[in-house]
Amino acid sequence: MTNFPVAEALAADLAGAGVDPNEAQKALAYLRAKRDAKRFFDYLQILVSNGHVVIRS
Repeated sequence: MTNFPVAEALAADLAGAGVDPNEAQKALAYLRAKRDAKRFFDYLQILVSNGHVVIRS
């Protein structure tokens, strides 16, 4: 089973929203490392709420 339509829709949404691919990659790396959806979405909320003070490399 392939999820190409889902992947294509997600890619279009991210591109349309102007998401930086490098930042998306970092967020996905965090999810893979933590394997905890709640912590992942908490992390994303922190980035959205406090992105101007979060130091990124």
